[in-house]
Order: sequence, then structure tokens, then C-alpha cells
Amino acid sequence: MIYQYIQTWNKGDAVGNEVRAISRYLSNSGIENLVVKSQPVHSQPGAVLFDDFESMVKEDDLLLFHLAWITPDLIWRKIKAFPCKKIIIYHNITPGEFFAPYDKLSSKTAVKARQQLQEGAKIFDAAWADSRYNADELVALGYKNVSEMPLLIAFEDYKQAADQSLVDSLSDGYTNILFVGRMVPNKCLEDIISAFAEYKSRYNERSRLILVGNDDMTLYVNKLHNFCRDNHFKDVVFRAHCPFADILAYYKRADLFLCMSEHEGFCVPLLESMVFQVPVLAYSACAVPATLGDGGICFTDKDPAKVAALMDAVIRDEDLKAEIRNRQKEQLDKFDPEKILPQMLASIKTFQNVQGA
Repeated sequence: MIYQYIQTWNKGDAVGNEVRAISRYLSNSGIENLVVKSQPVHSQPGAVLFDDFESMVKEDDLLLFHLAWITPDLIWRKIKAFPCKKIIIYHNITPGEFFAPYDKLSSKTAVKARQQLQEGAKIFDAAWADSRYNADELVALGYKNVSEMPLLIAFEDYKQAADQSLVDSLSDGYTNILFVGRMVPNKCLEDIISAFAEYKSRYNERSRLILVGNDDMTLYVNKLHNFCRDNHFKDVVFRAHCPFADILAYYKRADLFLCMSEHEGFCVPLLESMVFQVPVLAYSACAVPATLGDGGICFTDKDPAKVAALMDAVIRDEDLKAEIRNRQKEQLDKFDPEKILPQMLASIKTFQNVQGA
């Protein structure tokens, strides 16, 4: 039996989608598998709670342990003691110093999560990292049998219908600059806002910035709202907890995706933008250059005037946009699940004699 552990199996987030894709592929390959979660948010077929898993796991089973945040102490101690083979799937943990000025609890939690990550080097038999950046971090921490295993993305999900009323409202002649991602300090949304304000004032008054993502870090989000208010920045739209159909509409009508994040272990929205052939400009940090590849333009200077000029150049130059879109197709091909899944299965087979594959 193969188990996947995830703290909370949420529909729609990148890690949750990967768990679902791996489970589906294993089942299609005739391999028994279950998802293990610690929080009973809602019942899901093919999933069990950790308390039930404890009594089920055997020595010849394999546990795929997804790590993107802290693991409850009790579960972490028990994971250490389980006799089965264990592979950690590392999705990165944002360093706590990013959160410290705005959310002390999140900062302390991130520090504790990174302590667990370091301990994991002595616990896990192998490690998968969804980017070279994450893999290098694991190697530096002493993990053995580290492989780069790109994140599985359910690209078919983006073929669903977008909210047509929202698509229509965004088709009003304004240029739409988009960012999708959690509204947290490492994403540096204030830098995005500053570059947009410069672009709007210098190049294109009929433009709007759309910021889409979880806004639960209240002090930071309030800072962003105050920043816009104090500087009289107009047409900055904050959208939190959107239905998926709305997110699809934003991508569908975006003219440019702008990312200024300073810490990314992978950055799925870069690839989401490529699915919709949206040109991407992204600050070169951590895993961003590798995920973006030639599917967009990386820059190293955050000066708002320079970024705004680059934004204008990309938006105006149809030949450049066509070239970027052609390169996006090649970059997306590197993340084709049909290429990644067999690689995963081959790695699994080195740890367990899987029957029925």
C-alpha cells in the first residue's frame, strides 16, 4: 500500500492538486493507495484520517509525506517511529522572517516547520523536491537520495468555463495587470503596486491591477490598502477567496502577469499564466527563473520606473508577445504530467515492489 500524507487536503491548492493527481495515477496503474490527512475538514473518497492510518500502516508500505508547512508535534513524533519506508515531498517553507513584522504566530510556526525539515534528514529514506532550488536546500540539510520531481499540475482544470459575466466586465478597454498568489510579505505586493502606479501614470491611464489571493494576513493586507489610499493609487483591485471560475476569468482577460516575489519554492501561477498565453514579467528570485524558463522575462532591478518601462514594452510589442507565447508552449511541455508521473513511479519502485503496475 502507498499512502500520501497531507495535513489538510484542500481542493484547488497546488499541493492538494498534486496529491489528487498522484492518487489518480497510482489507482490507474493498479496500485493500492490512500491519502492520509490530519484534519477532518470534509470527507473525501480515497482518504483516511491519521488516527485510522496509524493502525493500518505496515512495514512493507510506503509513505509519501508532503511537507509545505508545520506538522503537528504528535503526528511528527509518530511519523519518525513508523517502520515503513518514507519519502518526503518538499514544497518549500517560507522563512519566518518574512512574517515577523505582521504575524508573530506565523513567523514562529515557520521557524518550527523549518526545524522539522532539518530533523527530517534523519527520518526519510529519500526526498523529492519540486524544483532545483528546493532540492539544493534539502541536500544542504543532509537529506539523502534527493531527486528533483517537478510539481504535478492538473492542466485539464484550466479548461473549465470561466465566469462569463466577469470576463465581460474585464473586457472594457482597460489593460489588465494580474498577480495571483497569497497576499503575504514574501510576495512583495507593495512592489507590484508601485510598478503598476508608475506604469499607469507614465504609459497607460486606462489600466488596472488585479491582485488575487488569500488575504488572511490582516496586518500586511491592511498595509497594502493604506499604501494605495495614502498615495492615491487608483484601479488597484483586491480579490480574496475567489471561486475558481473567477480566477479563470482573470487569467483569460489578463494582458500581463507581474510577479515581484522574493521567495518562491516553485510558483505555480507562472505556469498558469502560460496556459492562458499571458506574457509574464517576474523578479528573478529563488525558483522563479527555473519555473519561468524562457516562458517569460526575468528582471533583477525592482526600480518602479524600470519595471514600468518593461511592462509597457511587452504590452505594446506584438512581435515580442508572440515570441514569448511560442516559448511558453515549450516551457509548459517540460511540466507535462505524462512525463513526470512515470518518473515518480520508477522512483517509487526502487523503494517498494509494487504489484500490478
